[in-house]
Order: sequence, then C-alpha cells, then structure tokens
Amino acid sequence: MDAVRYNDLGGNVVDFVVANLRKLSTATQRVLQLAACIGNSFDLRTLSIIHEQRMDATGEDLLPALQRYIVMPL
Repeated sequence: MDAVRYNDLGGNVVDFVVANLRKLSTATQRVLQLAACIGNSFDLRTLSIIHEQRMDATGEDLLPALQRYIVMPL
C-alpha cells in the first residue's frame, strides 16, 4: 500500500513541475530546454552561444526561471 501512495506522490510532483514550467513564457521554456541539453550545470556564456543570443538577452529569458527557483545560480 505504501508503494501505491509513493507512486501517486511522484506523479503529483511531476505534474506540479510540468504545470509550473508551462506557466513560463515560450522564450524561458526554450532557454531551459537548451540548458538541459548542456546538463545539470551550465554557464551563461555557453548557454548564450547555444541560444544564439547575447548574454544579456539569454539572462533576461532565464530570469523568470531563476525567480521561481527552477534553476539556481552557483
């Protein structure tokens, strides 16, 4: 029975994360997709190159994700 409860909780967490990601702008979602391709750790310069935008533009697109603690600066 505990395994069933654990599975339901896991699904709810995934649903919660996906719902929060969908609230972000298309530009922010796109930059997060690119960041995910880099890995669990990335720097703004590399992300900007892949994003094909200036660092300040990439940072602006990433800012909503930072404000929601979806990504954390190191």
